[in-house]
Amino acid sequence: MSQILINNKVYSYSDIQIGKHKPKTTDEYQVFKFIKAWLDGQMEFVVSTSGSTGKPKPITISRNQMILSAQKTGAFLGLKKGNTTLVCLSPDHIAGKMMLVRTLVLGLKATFITPSANPYKQLIGAYDLVALVPLQVQNILKNKISSQLFYKTKNILIGGAPLLYKLERKLSGATNQIYHTYGMTETVSHVALKNISKGEKTYKAIPGMLFSNDSRGCLKITNPMFNPKTLQTNDVITLISDTSFIWKGRADFIINTGGIKIQIEVLELQIQEILTSIDLSCDFFIFPQEDELLGQKVCLAITIKNFKLADLLKRSLPQFHNPKSIFVLNNFIYNKSGKLDRKACIEKIQS
Repeated sequence: MSQILINNKVYSYSDIQIGKHKPKTTDEYQVFKFIKAWLDGQMEFVVSTSGSTGKPKPITISRNQMILSAQKTGAFLGLKKGNTTLVCLSPDHIAGKMMLVRTLVLGLKATFITPSANPYKQLIGAYDLVALVPLQVQNILKNKISSQLFYKTKNILIGGAPLLYKLERKLSGATNQIYHTYGMTETVSHVALKNISKGEKTYKAIPGMLFSNDSRGCLKITNPMFNPKTLQTNDVITLISDTSFIWKGRADFIINTGGIKIQIEVLELQIQEILTSIDLSCDFFIFPQEDELLGQKVCLAITIKNFKLADLLKRSLPQFHNPKSIFVLNNFIYNKSGKLDRKACIEKIQS
């Protein structure tokens, strides 16, 4: 397509390339900057990691890598020239940039709106492709009109963070195609998709990806578009085949308490099921603290005070899995890409 709709104003790609535009926001500036660089034939792009698991770092990605990724996603989803797409993620990060690349490479008809908690509030129709983070999905589903448009969207990619058990269960059975993605900046967006509208538990590779695991049970991804061709991750998985796996959590998200190793993400899933059983909906996460007796103790940060919860968790969880300390915060801190900033939340607790 020869044009893009940015915050309700139409811009031709030719005008963007010659600089005939006036961005009103930082996000608009980043969109114009990236599109111009792409149209000018720029061969390498520097993208920063999200910083959700460590200090953000710059990574150089080639144009060819981005083209191949867009083509593989298009083939997996059956996207065609002229299909409509909504770009509502920050263009600063790989997810937002790759939505723009898919637009340009696949010839999609794109609409960009400034990222917000509920981008669907600004819409009057559905799209063929939208990428969201879980926090956006939660807010969209709270609004009746937004929720209707969400379920009319043909393909929805949800990424950037794990899905809450309750949210994943709610999306199961939807008639549109809703996928939870697995990927990172280093993999140039997602390399595997799990169709949660069909209730799938397994991530399936997009074309060309091959999976294996190391001695720790952590995922290794092989693909010609990577540099180097095999990428070692810190994600603990159950390998189903060389093109599918079940994600369990991060190897560095383990609490060693009293000699018992606890995978944080698995424990969070167990707690989510317990909260769902008593119809309690709130944000929470598990983190370790140093303990003289146990080495590390399990701690729970949560956004709601419930005096019965501590007793319920004590009855429902194994002894060492039970949170030894519970901290109540009015709200959690999220980074610009919509991911929970655990480090900032913990610093808030400690202060």
